[in-house]
Amino acid sequence: MSSAQVANMKDKSIKRKNNIAKGASAPVILSTVTASSPPSSPPPPRTAVRKKTWTEVMSQTSIQAIPEAINSKRPSKRRIWIAVAIISNVCCFIHLYFLLQTFIVSPNAVSISIERRSQLTMPRIHVCQPTSRFIDTNLAVNVSAAYYYAIELGLGLIRSDEPLQYKYRMDLAEVEREYENIMRTFKGNIAAAHLDLYDKYGMKCEAIFQNCRILYEHQVNCCDIFEPVYTLNGLCWVSKKGSIVVRGPESLASFRFRLKFPKYSDFKIPHFLPQPENSDDIYSAMSYFVGIADFLDQSPRWNEKFIVGPQEWFEIKLTQTQITWLDNPDVCVNDPDNERTLRFFQDYDSTNCAVERVMLRNLSLLLNSSCELPLVELMKPGYTTDKPCSLSQILKLYNYYRMEDQPITEEVAKVLSDLVNFSIPESLAGQCSLTPQKNLTLSRCTVRHLKQLNFTGEALDIVDSLDKANSVPQSILSIMAKLQAECQPCVDSCLPSCESTQHSFSKEWRTDRRRIPLPESEIFLFYSTKNVQVIEEQPRQSISEYIAMIGGNFGVWNGASLISFVHFFALIMIGMGFNI
Repeated sequence: MSSAQVANMKDKSIKRKNNIAKGASAPVILSTVTASSPPSSPPPPRTAVRKKTWTEVMSQTSIQAIPEAINSKRPSKRRIWIAVAIISNVCCFIHLYFLLQTFIVSPNAVSISIERRSQLTMPRIHVCQPTSRFIDTNLAVNVSAAYYYAIELGLGLIRSDEPLQYKYRMDLAEVEREYENIMRTFKGNIAAAHLDLYDKYGMKCEAIFQNCRILYEHQVNCCDIFEPVYTLNGLCWVSKKGSIVVRGPESLASFRFRLKFPKYSDFKIPHFLPQPENSDDIYSAMSYFVGIADFLDQSPRWNEKFIVGPQEWFEIKLTQTQITWLDNPDVCVNDPDNERTLRFFQDYDSTNCAVERVMLRNLSLLLNSSCELPLVELMKPGYTTDKPCSLSQILKLYNYYRMEDQPITEEVAKVLSDLVNFSIPESLAGQCSLTPQKNLTLSRCTVRHLKQLNFTGEALDIVDSLDKANSVPQSILSIMAKLQAECQPCVDSCLPSCESTQHSFSKEWRTDRRRIPLPESEIFLFYSTKNVQVIEEQPRQSISEYIAMIGGNFGVWNGASLISFVHFFALIMIGMGFNI
């Protein structure tokens, strides 16, 4: 090629470059691929990824001692780190196990503190008169003993300290006739007859209370505070729930009231009730029974009872404690109004609950038939019993019999057998049973069965002498004790409230003839301090505290955290071949 051609080609090349630099479009050269054109080169082959070994994977974990054991060059050092890892993790999980046991079984904490309250609610005050029953003697002159006892027996109301008076002071046959008349008059409702009796002859509130004062000198209406409440002890006057709230400093945190008495010379007990025989009995008959309780206790027991007579002055110093337990259905009742509503009593209380479950709901254990004492219609207003006990059932319940229905014992049968030279049990076989608990198909042997054997001589005298003195009537308390032995689960199911207010008090008594007029007595209740002791049960640990303890446990023993364990399990998955 000549030099001119070479120069020409250089000039064209320079012009092409200049055109490209100036933005001119380069000429497009079209060409066709002929069959003789060489094929394009294939893509380079993919290189295989080498799978990491368990040693390489686990060396990346942040759980201490494991990477050190893997990366150690010397076998002795590796064994030391492996031993450290095993021992530390075993100790970690042992410690964690004991933490869990402590969290589950350790008792809850109880805190005791003192708080000053601006106002305090006083306990409920019970005022009862078991001797004269709050009956106005002057109005009840025409009430017969048979009529009154027919009502009390028909209700099932026999007080714990007076069972014998029903035995010796009335003619049972006449009582039964009055009972039938009452049931006809009041259409089978003996509770209505009792209400009618007190409506006509009962003492009114104004005749019992006088001069009620709150906050030391602020006078209030006693009848706005006290209301009649029926209990197993009969009618009592009880302060309404939350009716006595005191405020201000300790010098004003008080409530006092006076009880009225008739003059000693004018005092009379209704003729159908036991009459006092001497001056001491008259004084007791005039007295009121006063009790203090943090709840409405309708059971037969007296809570902190003291007797108040004329011209006596009682100072009762109160201190308050509030107790709160954690909600635990096996230990306490959190919401008694909804969960544990009592059937026969107005307020839930462990004592009332025990009485109800032992006695009122289990009379069938003693009567072999299901019935309820009509008294429960008075103890819980608005409640109506479907199966009221009849008078005969109530007499049987209280172990009260006519002479001919008086049960006889095996000892009596043995004495008579020796006198008449033949076996009384064999003579009565098939008619009755001397041990009814062994033979439930036969009724119990009574004096009526003995009379059918036509005894003579000394044996006849013994049969005629068998009377009611051989069986003492049972009181409500004795029936409760007997049923409690047969129905222990009934008592165990009664639990206290999870939140309660309790009072403790000290009592001072004196007779002050100058301070108090003759026909009155005064009860003065006051708080010695408005500081309330607060006892509160608290959880042993919260879940967040327990989780923090778990984290601290792992941090102490192997220096791990939650992210460390997540990373550790991710490495295990990678080591098993999973691509994560």
